[in-house]
Amino acid sequence: MTHKKKGFLEKWKLPTLLLIGIGVSGLGDFVYLIAINLLILDMTHSAAAVAGLWIIGPIVAILTNFWSGGFIDRGNKRNILILTDIVRAISVAIIPLLSSIWSIYMMLVIISLAKAFFTPASTTYITKLIPHHQRKKF
Repeated sequence: MTHKKKGFLEKWKLPTLLLIGIGVSGLGDFVYLIAINLLILDMTHSAAAVAGLWIIGPIVAILTNFWSGGFIDRGNKRNILILTDIVRAISVAIIPLLSSIWSIYMMLVIISLAKAFFTPASTTYITKLIPHHQRKKF
């Protein structure tokens, strides 16, 4: 392997892993969003119950965003990203096992809370990980 090619792979290893992780997480969010809407509609036959799903995320964001940033700034961003992604994955996996609409809503609160930490932590982590001259390509 040439020196130039090796340098390119070294330079893009971590950004590529991060991008793949964010992509998989985003794809999971999309699939979960469709599935949870269909699950709630099937359980309740109510458009209002489905609308409740869409209200939970913004309410949790409003209640947590003003203090989560301070926590993220003081904490290890990489660990926060890993922990919140694991919490979101486990919470999404538990949802099909729940039979009560209120327990599903509580799980959605947990997912939204984890996402309220994940999103700003990932933005900060990307900014620190990716050098300024590589950000456009990233």
